[in-house]
Amino acid sequence: MKHFFSFLFSMPRMRKAIVASFVVLCTSVAYAADISLAGVDYRIDTIQQFVAGPGCEYIQTRMVRTSDGTKPLDVYFLRVDITNPYIRMEQVLSKDQVVGTERPTAMMARKTTPTSVYIGGVNGDFFATTGDVGTPIGLTIGNSEFAYIGHPYYKVGTIKDDGRPEISNSNWWAADPQVTWVYAGKLVVGQDTFPIHHVNSYRLENELVLYNHYQGASTATNNYGSEAVLSLLPNEKWTTSGKMKAVVEDVTPNTGNTTLAANKFVLSGHGTMKSVIESLKIADEVEIIYSLLMNGREVQVAQCVSGHQSNLMVNNGEVVTENFWDELHPRTGYGYSQTGDTVIFCVVDGRNSAQSVGCNTQVLGAIMRHYGAWYALNWDGGGSSCLAINHFGQMNNGSDGSERAVANAMFAIADVPEDDQTIATLRPYETTMLLPRYGYYAPKFLGYNKYDVLIDNDVQGVQLSCDASLGEILADGGLLASGGVDGLLHATLGGVSTDINIRFDAGSEVCFRFDSVLVDNFKPYTVEVQSLVDGNLIVLPAHVLTWTVEDESICTVSPEGVITGVANGVTSVAGQLGAFADTLEVHVQIPTVRNLLWDDFRTPENWKVKGASGYSPKLVVPDAATEPVDLQFTYKANRNPYVQLSRETAFYGLPDSVSIAYTTDALIDNVQFFIQLNNATAATNRTFTDLPASGKVSLSCSFGDWVDATDRSCWPVKMRYVKFNFNPETPAGAHHIYLYGITLHYTSIDIVTQLGNAAGPSWHVYPNPVVDNMLQIQNITSGSQLVLTDLQGRQLIQQTLTDAHAELDMAAYPAGQYLLTIDNQTITIIKK
Repeated sequence: MKHFFSFLFSMPRMRKAIVASFVVLCTSVAYAADISLAGVDYRIDTIQQFVAGPGCEYIQTRMVRTSDGTKPLDVYFLRVDITNPYIRMEQVLSKDQVVGTERPTAMMARKTTPTSVYIGGVNGDFFATTGDVGTPIGLTIGNSEFAYIGHPYYKVGTIKDDGRPEISNSNWWAADPQVTWVYAGKLVVGQDTFPIHHVNSYRLENELVLYNHYQGASTATNNYGSEAVLSLLPNEKWTTSGKMKAVVEDVTPNTGNTTLAANKFVLSGHGTMKSVIESLKIADEVEIIYSLLMNGREVQVAQCVSGHQSNLMVNNGEVVTENFWDELHPRTGYGYSQTGDTVIFCVVDGRNSAQSVGCNTQVLGAIMRHYGAWYALNWDGGGSSCLAINHFGQMNNGSDGSERAVANAMFAIADVPEDDQTIATLRPYETTMLLPRYGYYAPKFLGYNKYDVLIDNDVQGVQLSCDASLGEILADGGLLASGGVDGLLHATLGGVSTDINIRFDAGSEVCFRFDSVLVDNFKPYTVEVQSLVDGNLIVLPAHVLTWTVEDESICTVSPEGVITGVANGVTSVAGQLGAFADTLEVHVQIPTVRNLLWDDFRTPENWKVKGASGYSPKLVVPDAATEPVDLQFTYKANRNPYVQLSRETAFYGLPDSVSIAYTTDALIDNVQFFIQLNNATAATNRTFTDLPASGKVSLSCSFGDWVDATDRSCWPVKMRYVKFNFNPETPAGAHHIYLYGITLHYTSIDIVTQLGNAAGPSWHVYPNPVVDNMLQIQNITSGSQLVLTDLQGRQLIQQTLTDAHAELDMAAYPAGQYLLTIDNQTITIIKK
């Protein structure tokens, strides 16, 4: 029997790719099409496709070589009908300022209101990674205001004042054929005209610079110039090509760093331009004249994001095959249709040979042309590439392992007349589903209001019904396709309804999801049975199989296919359905009292320590067994000041949370705890900020914050490293981080696995779980420090214990799991 998925303890890289395919392939019936990419034929499988908002369609595809199924590309689109009456486009800067970075999903969340919903979009411009980090490289315009005048060789993707898209090209500016756009700004005072050299840029010698709200809180200029505060006259509005009348509100000679108030702007002059500012008087009326030339003519641009200086990827309907960026990277593309009615955003994942290898700009152009782009250009890629959708977040898998903060992004926004949270349209994620006999299907639904704004991406309470010839609706609401005849699955929510077409595949294969799985004795695992149907993996209910277990002293299996561990060891579980039979290797790891999985900090050679240049960190073990281990280092001013403690080993069993305790004389900005999932190729982390300035710090994180802890493909989880990132104000010289251990916590039993502190607590608590809100503590050493925290690391109680016995009143805290630390020893407390 071929296993489509394997649980490989020693091959997590391979499993990552396999399991990720399972997640997306279950979402819809894929259709196949062909595309030629740089002379190589690829097959296109459409993984997911749905309405993201009014006039907005999201599409996710997977492309592989037709010949051998290699060189995969994961491709994501957002197609926007800009003729839709509710849709507009907008360029958004990080935190609405030129300098700085912000994640596109954070931009969407920050700017969305009930009546102005940011439907989706992609990251934008290349940006500075040193100095003023986040400053866009090219021309940046937002809502018809210049935000930054960047490099004119970088082509731009725009939305003009009439709402239509346009991309700049080269070879039209006679003075320099590489120029793709030309900016000019002027200040007119009476009969005199003066150049406005830049917008929101450093003011250089003899320059006149305009600063607006995109600059930030102030002009950030020095006192070697003069500045004037102005505002547009009533009924005037900003444009990138035209005249605007303004009035002078204040003039401050020999002064810089003027505050930028709302709806006002500042003109700042230096040298020869300084006298121009000083000649202005309060209440003077002046003119600001802008001109933006692009493609050989003056244009009025409302939104603008710059791309790369290489050729367009698609030009007048033709894929460009010369002067393209010929490197494989994650890519972000911006384009539009021949009529200009449809804007096309596209992101291709990369830098992962198993999942998506990335592409050059010629291939990205071919992909976008296939999906309707008549013109297209390349925006910033690599780890910056991000396509985000409202209610979903980042849709692609960024090569950084997490979404990167970027300079700016372009979004489609739905402006609607009212805040309407009533579902008027119900759409299934899959309009057609191909199932095997006895296949189980629990559809998910998208809910839209009357303006077609997505208000719920997982609608609950939908009632399913079907004809008996198709199957039956189970108690959990899903369809058991037991009838073996094609039919319609009806879905109803109140007065709203939709149908899903169900088709059968009689020749499908059946298999278990995993070859082997990790279990314990308090988190049962239901065997995941699936069938490969037309390239899609479909779940079958485990209870339709007959189950047996090789060694019942190690684990048991119920008639419903539920496995529960009995004792540590390895055995196998078999399932049978008609002619099908398969086996699952079961690894049982049951945590016992202080079951140490690895050597503690007192064996320094088992740990790797490193730090920033010149830090020379090392672990020093004290003579006293009760004393913490000393992580010593020398702090120096550094661009990235840190020390890191590493050890790669698997956590035992299925812990619920992990914690680390320390004290230090250094100033720590944040602590990052890195783990690696069994199905991942890279580590993932939890960052702890807002740390106490002094005293013992105990940080804890639930594995549920990192992973879907119910997905056994994640386990076993490995510890990778802990990274301490320092505040630059840390005094130079020798410092210490005193480490009290890394601790694993298991919710369902009163035990703790401690890494770094092999000795058990000298004190005792009862009852645990807590009864009547009172926890009793015995055998306390006078003067002991008690700290109670929740799993998020929030400190709830801190006190000094003066007697050998104490009571802890937990009435103020809800049911759940807590961490109790006394004398640097931590255990899990459960309140039911």
